Amino acid sequence: SRWCMVPSLTNGRLGMLAALVAVSLVLASIAAGVAFCVQLSVDALVTGELAPVFAVTIGCVFATLAIGGALLEVFRTWAAEKLGLGYVADIRAQLFDHLLRVSPDVLAQRGQGGLLLPFVGDLTALKKWVSDGLVRLISATASSALLLIVLGLQSVALAAAAGAIVALGAAAVLLLSGPLSRAIKETRKRRGVVASFVSRSIRAAGSIRAFNRFHRENKRLARRNGALVEASLSLAR
Repeated sequence: SRWCMVPSLTNGRLGMLAALVAVSLVLASIAAGVAFCVQLSVDALVTGELAPVFAVTIGCVFATLAIGGALLEVFRTWAAEKLGLGYVADIRAQLFDHLLRVSPDVLAQRGQGGLLLPFVGDLTALKKWVSDGLVRLISATASSALLLIVLGLQSVALAAAAGAIVALGAAAVLLLSGPLSRAIKETRKRRGVVASFVSRSIRAAGSIRAFNRFHRENKRLARRNGALVEASLSLAR
């Protein structure tokens, strides 16, 4: 992203994004419908009015909602993967084209491992964010909004309490975004250092064997590995 313009996520994928939003809203509606069926069943059991016809009807509705939700979840998973893979393919192609056009002097300033890292590591993480994180964000937002509205129709006080908890969670995410971003950058940097070191060592394998520098190279790799482990643990925290 520092070297070239990143392609837009909506470029040629607006229909897929719209479908994911629609599916998320339908799944949220199904969740509300299932909860309503459970409420009706419990109320009927408590009052002793659970007639056989009513029980069969509720069971059929519940089964229909469950099967429909499962099918939509399969579609959402497929669509999310298609969205993420297509977006990453566009970035990989654009990045590769840019690298071919950059002058050798600029490329020489960066290690080969650091240049290769986006193709094998960073873009995989980006694909996961688009396919998993973005879809979960869309689904969670749609589900939370719809379920809070349904809950508000039942109890305004309970909906307000639940909404406050959701708002606190969103605020916590925003507060953590800064430290998380710095931890991600540090982890990427350390991963690139390890990749560049290994790449250089492989190219210099002949001289390493000739001068018996195995122990020295292993110690240098251990230091870089240690820095990468610390950065990764910081990211995990």
